[in-house]
Amino acid sequence: MKPDNGIIALSGQLLLSVKMGDTTDDLEQALATLSLSTLNSELDTDDAKKTFWINIYNAFFQVLTSRDKKTKPGIFSEKLIDVAAKKFSLDDIEHGILRRYRWKYSLGYFPQPFPSKLVKQLAVSKIDFRIHFALNCGAVSCPPISFYKLDTLNQQLDMATTSFLTSETV
Repeated sequence: MKPDNGIIALSGQLLLSVKMGDTTDDLEQALATLSLSTLNSELDTDDAKKTFWINIYNAFFQVLTSRDKKTKPGIFSEKLIDVAAKKFSLDDIEHGILRRYRWKYSLGYFPQPFPSKLVKQLAVSKIDFRIHFALNCGAVSCPPISFYKLDTLNQQLDMATTSFLTSETV
């Protein structure tokens, strides 16, 4: 497995800066000005896509709630996240990219009938249901925010899944 670099490292740095309470303007600008070709070339595997987008989701959930004072339900559906000169919502990331354009209200079973071309292009090729345990949505039962790294992603997702299931069923 290759080490985190490029835009995957950028996603981790954004999440770290958010968690540390540091300013994120420069990192957000770097994400916004990425080229779509860079995004596609560096996110060339499902693990790379999961690592990048989980970190982006968790970072921006914190940014949108803390700095921008966004609340439910709009925080999930408004396209407020700039990546590669494109606007994304948290729903685009979670249900479109990470869940391979599943319909939000189908518990992950049914695909969205008309996903955008961009979401289809960026989506993982295979759904990994462990990502449910990696995304923090602000609810009491949500998992704690962790920094995901490409070289340890599968171990981290296994640990997040086990930890969540243990805490919720014991």
